[in-house]
Amino acid sequence: MEISAARLIILAGVIAASVCHDIRAKRIPNRVIIFGALAGLASSVLPGSIGLAQSLGGLGMGLAMLMPLYALRAMGAGDVKLMAVAGAFLGIETTFFSALFAFAAGGLLALVYSAYAGAFGQTMRNLKMFIFHSAVRVAGGRLPNAGDMALGGERMPYSLAIAGGVGTYLAVRFYTAGVLV
Repeated sequence: MEISAARLIILAGVIAASVCHDIRAKRIPNRVIIFGALAGLASSVLPGSIGLAQSLGGLGMGLAMLMPLYALRAMGAGDVKLMAVAGAFLGIETTFFSALFAFAAGGLLALVYSAYAGAFGQTMRNLKMFIFHSAVRVAGGRLPNAGDMALGGERMPYSLAIAGGVGTYLAVRFYTAGVLV
């Protein structure tokens, strides 16, 4: 099944609104998330769409892919919910690969963001210490905690990475397979 133009426009609008709010207020409002989730689920049952089961599965996949980062306190709940909303529009498989692309985009954006802020060296030192502390925690039978990372300055709005990951994966999929979902 291919995603309809209307569903794609709604998804793009929800992601754009989320990015704008995230950049401006450092959070994604629940009203945007709720609208997106309801629109994704409701439109999934229209003729020619992905179906409710795929939509619910995609929503769950979005939550499952980003929830560990939230549990480690490495990202906010709004980002997790935004990926789940994207999943409601995209279905299970496309959400999985879109999340992987979002992780790659997030890493790249974090490097660019820290270089732009003049904190690239400090970011690399913080990452090195975080990896060391995480290894020590795991060796002691505990989970790593992003709270162990020394944070300075601004936090990157991860909705940018989600937007980049979803958009890039859909573009690659369309270019290679001729379909979006």
